[in-house]
Formats: sequence, structure tokens, C-alpha cells
Amino acid sequence: MLRVVPKNKSWFAVDPPLLVLDGDQPVAEVLPATLTATLRVGSTTYAISCEGFLSNHFTLEANDLLIAEATKPLFKPYAIQFTGAKSYELRTRLFSRKQELLDGESVVGSVHAVGLFSREKVIDLPAEITLPEQLFVYWLCEVTWRKQRRSGD
Repeated sequence: MLRVVPKNKSWFAVDPPLLVLDGDQPVAEVLPATLTATLRVGSTTYAISCEGFLSNHFTLEANDLLIAEATKPLFKPYAIQFTGAKSYELRTRLFSRKQELLDGESVVGSVHAVGLFSREKVIDLPAEITLPEQLFVYWLCEVTWRKQRRSGD
């Protein structure tokens, strides 16, 4: 289980860099932008990009290699495909800030906020999903929460 916490504890920071912790050990850093992010895992830098401002198609790349992609059709969950691996769906729980990762009909993991007003998030995904892929799933959740806040949901 991983935790994502703001590097800057100020409530006034709009898009603070985020630390990813495994226990108390930092394992990665997330540098957010509006719909995109840069991930730093060890010495490797990954880019999460979105095709257009209104697009719901996201990609995770490192060194010009596609690692994962996700598409969110209108009113449906994200469809996530990891290169050379399984496909998953990312579904938002109703009336909750919890998102569930599904393999077929089975819930295999989740990403959620620690509390209603907390900026800390928990990533609880299967170990066979690599750290960069887990952070990609986290970022899709973060984008969903940001869109919900903007729309007042």
C-alpha cells in the first residue's frame, strides 16, 4: 500500500509536488500540471499526457516508449491498458472519493483519500502492477477528482 502526500504542506499551494511513500520511505515523486504530470521513479522520468484539454485519452511514456494508456468514454469508467499486460477498468464509487480498479467484474484494488479534508491519498493496487503503472492509475483518479471539484459535484 502506497501513500501520496504533498511535498509542500501549505494549503495555499495549488499544484504542489507530491511524494509517494511506501511506509515512511519515499519511492517516487509526482509533479502535477493541469491534466498532465511528470513522474520520477528512481533515475527514470515518466510523462503522463492527455491528447487535448477536453480529451479523455491519457498515456504514460518513458523514453518515447508507451507503457500504458487509458480512455474514458462519456459516462463510463476508464478503460486502462498496460503494454503487454491485462486490461482493467477504473470505476468511481457513488457518493465517495474512492475509485476501484476492476479486472473483469472483480475489484482488485482502489485509490482513495484518507479523509474528507485530507490531501493524502492511499494507493492499494495489486503488486503485479508496476510502480509507474500504479502512479498512472493514481493520476487518473486525481484528474477525476479535479474535474469533480471544478464542476461542483
